[in-house]
Amino acid sequence: MNMLQEEAISVIICTYNGADKILNCLNALEIQQDPPTFNVTVVVDGSTDKTELLLEEVQDKFSFPLNVIVNRVNLGISSARNKGINDTKGKFVVFTDDDCLPPPNWISNVKEVWNQQPEYVKAIGGYVVADKVETLNQRFANQLRVLSPFSLSYTSQNFFIRFQNYYSQPPVISGPGLSVVGANMSFRRAALIDVGLFNELITFGGEETELSARFINLFGDTAIHLSSQMLMYHSFSRSYRDSLRRARTYGFGSAFFLRKKGNQTLPAPTPHVLFLIYTIVFTGHLLITESMPMANLFALLITTGTLFLLYMRKANVGIFKLFKNLDLAFYFLAVEVMNNIGFFRGIWTKK
Repeated sequence: MNMLQEEAISVIICTYNGADKILNCLNALEIQQDPPTFNVTVVVDGSTDKTELLLEEVQDKFSFPLNVIVNRVNLGISSARNKGINDTKGKFVVFTDDDCLPPPNWISNVKEVWNQQPEYVKAIGGYVVADKVETLNQRFANQLRVLSPFSLSYTSQNFFIRFQNYYSQPPVISGPGLSVVGANMSFRRAALIDVGLFNELITFGGEETELSARFINLFGDTAIHLSSQMLMYHSFSRSYRDSLRRARTYGFGSAFFLRKKGNQTLPAPTPHVLFLIYTIVFTGHLLITESMPMANLFALLITTGTLFLLYMRKANVGIFKLFKNLDLAFYFLAVEVMNNIGFFRGIWTKK
């Protein structure tokens, strides 16, 4: 086996009822600028559409080796990824999603970034942007960068700075990372084995955050590197329901992470912070006026105004553009509510 084959990259894509999108992803891999020195494994996780049949028809039509694994029942994203890992041999394992469109230089950039890293770097996270910005949901996903990794510097900030930054557009940086995102992440395969692969109790949402925490616990703060050079295009759904569903499941995953580790990446569900603001304003106003109804009303107005200003900030809306972007600011609020619903459901669910 020559050196090029020994260093081959294994790309893993998990799909569930992805017949309408998986070919777009595979075709994008077919036109990579890099020679086909990588292999691709698609894990069909209990799909009930024609995904399996479609992949059988095209399996031998690509310049790269394509392996298809089929789960007869839906086992969840963590289990599907683990099956892909166990069935690949590449030194580096790279993940993307069936609704992603790798740019032509994606594989070559993955290789270049890995060549720049010392041995102590065990995982590399890239950034994800929307391929189209047409509907409200796509505008939301693009503005918020809902699939952005977190830098390690995030943990050194105090609670209130973290909360403020949570309502800002995440910066695109290269440097030490706290967490990768599933649509654009890569690992040394040996390191994945060492940490015990993905936690299969997490079926969707937050599984890469939990895995990232174990990477840092085992290999140290320098184990994860974020690269602005590794960019991925994501075909976000046109539907409002997509982000609402995603927010609920990621909230659930965040709660699972909190219960297992005793801490969490994000500062806290919004109601916690709003309750703190409400309590401070209410208590202060009550001490001054001794009027409980007026204290409640004043605290309610301040709390609502705080939330509104936060969402204006996150929507990147200035006061003069407010009424042109009001729908986006309120959509942020709807997504945040769903995230909190998922979080509290995760806290109450025993697993």
